[in-house]
Amino acid sequence: MRCGWDEDKIINTIEEVAKNPDRPPVMSDQSGNYKFSGTRDGVEIEGYVTPDGQIQTGYPVRGKGVVQNDEFGNPHPVP
Repeated sequence: MRCGWDEDKIINTIEEVAKNPDRPPVMSDQSGNYKFSGTRDGVEIEGYVTPDGQIQTGYPVRGKGVVQNDEFGNPHPVP
């Protein structure tokens, strides 16, 4: 568990943002995939869905508890 988000919360939150994004999804490539984004519980989430609505990926961008590794693998908070 990381920062209070277990696997189920992560998956459910990504699905929630994909289904109900804060902003209209934008086409991200010529394959027709769309980028979605939204903030839940203080964490900004981004991800991509296929033209038929399948979630390809979702990940935290910034917010409470979000870290990003530097080139040496050391985690640093992302505001």
